[in-house]
Amino acid sequence: MVEIVVPTIGIIAYYENWKRSFSEKQKKLLTFPILDATNKICQLLNFPFQRYVAAIILTESYGKESIIGSSGEIGIMQIMPSTFRSLDRIYHFNFTENDLYAMKPNIYVGVTLLKHNINILGDIFDAIMSYNVGIDLKPYDKAKNYLNKVIENAK
Repeated sequence: MVEIVVPTIGIIAYYENWKRSFSEKQKKLLTFPILDATNKICQLLNFPFQRYVAAIILTESYGKESIIGSSGEIGIMQIMPSTFRSLDRIYHFNFTENDLYAMKPNIYVGVTLLKHNINILGDIFDAIMSYNVGIDLKPYDKAKNYLNKVIENAK
């Protein structure tokens, strides 16, 4: 298993950042290891939307790490193997598709996908919608419903 290492910023600063990054709902429904990994990976990738990543985790898998979706999506953020392969060609991950069954690589790829989609679409909300339906945001009604669920899970 690949270990993702994040530079330390001091325990007090880290804890204060962690407390602000997640909603009370997320702190109740997701385990500390999930939220901690989410926070660290978002810091590592300079991605300031931890709350939305946790909301996507709740929406996609409700925090079940080893879940496999009906269309073959893998893990806590429900990453499609084809999406992993496409992103790997661009970002050259230091782990394999089989590592998506582990929480940290799965979150890493999910955050990378969100960041990638923001770079293309220019907006976190469009990036969240594209996380579910693809970069063309079609069907739009499905994308909008998904966004509404994620926003609800971010509260």
